[in-house]
Amino acid sequence: MARRTAITDYDYPIIPERCVPSGKIIYPSAADAQHAARMAYFDYGSEVAPYQDPACGHWHLTSKAQ
Repeated sequence: MARRTAITDYDYPIIPERCVPSGKIIYPSAADAQHAARMAYFDYGSEVAPYQDPACGHWHLTSKAQ
């Protein structure tokens, strides 16, 4: 299976930006981050979870236990 270059959601692609201080991928909302987590599991078998970073306020994904 080919890897995705963008996370696709129903009608539009989400092309994540990078957070300047940390370099982590930014997701515009909790729902978009959750969708990206589901796609990571579907595509790669990676169990990741969305979280809102208290330092920058952006949504990111983590592989650490919540």
